[in-house]
Amino acid sequence: MEKKQTEKNWYGFQLLDVVHEKILPDYAMTAREGRIIWMGPSAALSPEQREQAEDLTGKTVMPGMFNCHVHALATPTANPVSFNTEDPAKFALRGLNHLQQHLRSGVAFVRDMNGRKQAEVGLRDAIDQGIVIGPHYIISRQCLCMTGGHGSNNGFTTCLQTNLIKNSEFRNKFLTRYAELLNTVFMPE
Repeated sequence: MEKKQTEKNWYGFQLLDVVHEKILPDYAMTAREGRIIWMGPSAALSPEQREQAEDLTGKTVMPGMFNCHVHALATPTANPVSFNTEDPAKFALRGLNHLQQHLRSGVAFVRDMNGRKQAEVGLRDAIDQGIVIGPHYIISRQCLCMTGGHGSNNGFTTCLQTNLIKNSEFRNKFLTRYAELLNTVFMPE
């Protein structure tokens, strides 16, 4: 049995034409199976199409925006290493929430610059399969870096510095040396 393709129409909106840098008044569009197949003046809709269409008078339609550097699975935190022990389901749900925030703000394409635990793979696949709603989601996966580097997240660097700074002798030497560097090497010329 062949699946019937459904069409949806909208009319009455103004269209932001970014190619010609102008706003087109009283426009309409038709979508089939989630893809826009036609756009033109509202007057071009047949009476039958218009009867079934949704009136968007007073609204503006524009192309979706791109964000090519996001970290969907991360939330600003003082302890990024905690992501390494967090439950993978919670991790993925946080990512889904971030991606849906992007979509609600007009971002239709997202490139994720980090990944962990394969959560971004499952999230991308769930969006692509229509299980959840989200923007077009391109993933870069976990980055390659040296131990303790920007993408390492192994806890070693943070843990080492945190424990060393608790030692008063080390802390005093560290702050003294840092202050010396600020007053010599790092002084503006």
